Amino acid sequence: MFKKLWLLIVIGFMLVSYAFAALFTSPTTKVYSGVTDISVPVSLNTQGDQVAAFNSTIQFDTTKLVFKGASTALANKTIEYNQIAPGQIKIIMFGLNADALINGKVFDVIFDIVQGVGGQVTVTFADTVGAKPDATAVTVTIDPIVFDVVLKGDLDNDGFVNAQDIMIMVQQLLMGTPTLPLETLDINQDGTFNVRDLQALINIVLG
Repeated sequence: MFKKLWLLIVIGFMLVSYAFAALFTSPTTKVYSGVTDISVPVSLNTQGDQVAAFNSTIQFDTTKLVFKGASTALANKTIEYNQIAPGQIKIIMFGLNADALINGKVFDVIFDIVQGVGGQVTVTFADTVGAKPDATAVTVTIDPIVFDVVLKGDLDNDGFVNAQDIMIMVQQLLMGTPTLPLETLDINQDGTFNVRDLQALINIVLG
């Protein structure tokens, strides 16, 4: 009985290890709505097996994100991509060699945030297939990319940019020393908070 239990534990451990033979992860990215050319790094954390090449399908909501491309700084690998349907981009990473990818940043995915979009935006990877240096198959998992998008000018975080936010900004200007962070108040992104940010917020509200 004990031997059977031990064998099941060992087999279970091997299956778990194989299921996560190669794991790609990315940080949660907090940005303002309407920001362009957001480059999100995707890093590899191998779990035993090596990976020399892989392909996957990037899936995202086109009402929230615009795909701008994917790139890699690795000298011995190339990444190519092609749109196969709206909100679906096929990517493939390969090299004219059998070198295994090393842990750390492997590639970047670049997006624009659609103007006016706020909240959490997610990018997923489907149908991912990997190959070892000897060309045999290896399980590859790519975690979703999550954008935590903040609506520029939504000072009270109610999901809308309106007259209430203008009143809050006027109060912040009159304080002398604002209580809200600069990244929230600096609407025109010039590195300072002043009446020009108030005018930029009014322009957003007026559309």
